[in-house]
Amino acid sequence: MNRRVLAIILSICMIFGNSTFVYAGKVDSSSTTVEESQESEEETGLEEKSVQTETPETEEAPETEKAPETESASETEKKDSAIQSEGAKPDGVYSTEAEGDEEPTLVASANCGQNAKWKYYSNGLLTITGSGTVTSPGWSRYRSSITRIEVGEGITIITVNGAFTNCSKLTSVTLPTTLTVIVDNMFGNCTSLADITLQEGITTIGAYAFRECSSLTSIVIPESVTQIGSEAFSGCTSLSSITLPDSITDIGEYAFEGTPWLDA
Repeated sequence: MNRRVLAIILSICMIFGNSTFVYAGKVDSSSTTVEESQESEEETGLEEKSVQTETPETEEAPETEKAPETESASETEKKDSAIQSEGAKPDGVYSTEAEGDEEPTLVASANCGQNAKWKYYSNGLLTITGSGTVTSPGWSRYRSSITRIEVGEGITIITVNGAFTNCSKLTSVTLPTTLTVIVDNMFGNCTSLADITLQEGITTIGAYAFRECSSLTSIVIPESVTQIGSEAFSGCTSLSSITLPDSITDIGEYAFEGTPWLDA
């Protein structure tokens, strides 16, 4: 009896023990499955987060400063082109040739006789055009900057005493064939004057006309001249060549005083 009871108890214990083991196994298996599922979900979530995290970086790639750089380069090319079209180099340094080709601008002009007019330009040129007599030296304020004088055909006489005296920068003079008189002190003390041609038609060279023109080296007196005033060429310390015609009937005192030509 006792043995039978013990056997039953053992059987019951074994049955309950197996059931618990199986249940535990199921629980463990389920737990493992759940854990694996959670891990899988976590990994999937991480991958999705990784993709989401990388996506903005991919979207940011186009947002570089390439577009502004391209615009800047384009603007630079346009500026360079504009500068070159204005006669300048791309670096902004303007060409000296372009400046040299610029036309002189008119600074001032006015009437200087009934039919005569003078004009003074930015390059130092003084022109006198028209016809007849010049009576008013309106250019006097520009004496210190005049470098060249051109008197046009038709002008017969400039009556102003000392018309061009003390033009210290004057280097050359062009006179017309219609001019008849070089008045007194007309070019006195023009210390830079080196080039002048006296045209046929001039009859008189006044007193002090070329006094102290220290840069004048030679002069040809035309056949039409009959009179040379006193000290007309005195103080021309470089004047070594003078051509005098036989037509001259009157030469004033000291007309060539202080010239190398007279001392030769």
